[in-house]
Amino acid sequence: MIIRDQKGQGFMEVIVAFGIMIMGIVSILILTSYNLTAADYGEKRLIASNLAREALEIIRNVRDSNWLAGKDWDTGLPAVSGDNRQIVKFSESSTGSAYTLEKVVEDLPTCDDCLLYVVNTIFNHVDTGTPSGFRRQVEFRDICDETPLVEGDAFEYKSLTQSCVEDRVGFDLTARVIWYASNGDEKEVSIQDRIFDWR
Repeated sequence: MIIRDQKGQGFMEVIVAFGIMIMGIVSILILTSYNLTAADYGEKRLIASNLAREALEIIRNVRDSNWLAGKDWDTGLPAVSGDNRQIVKFSESSTGSAYTLEKVVEDLPTCDDCLLYVVNTIFNHVDTGTPSGFRRQVEFRDICDETPLVEGDAFEYKSLTQSCVEDRVGFDLTARVIWYASNGDEKEVSIQDRIFDWR
């Protein structure tokens, strides 16, 4: 009868078991890190989407307020279109609060005026609060003719590339919000809408 040395075999079993435990722990850490990154991205994307929607809603409210006040529908909105970028500012005073539009010339990633700050839980372009890491601007283009051009699956309006203040029937709006992920990658949410003088 041959007796084998059990010491070497027991040591190998411990090493294999230890290796399996390490692989399991590393897998759990990688999965946890991925989940935290995905949760952070989801939260910031939701905030960015809401900030873009808010800007478009404010512009729509300016148009509707003009109608209620008996003014031209585009009063307070950009007079010149084309390459027209605006930021939406919120201001408070003793007489109340208001939103105003302010022209910016820089593209969004390099636009310092487009940076949003958090002031009393409100996102604003006024730099008296904490920088939020989000930048927002709205691009305006004139819609000069309300007759749609339909080519294939594309639905487009005439004269979106020209300025036509006298014949303007609406605006093509693009609200863009960017932020930087934890790894430094630039992320963006862009929402497009059109408003018209339909009254």
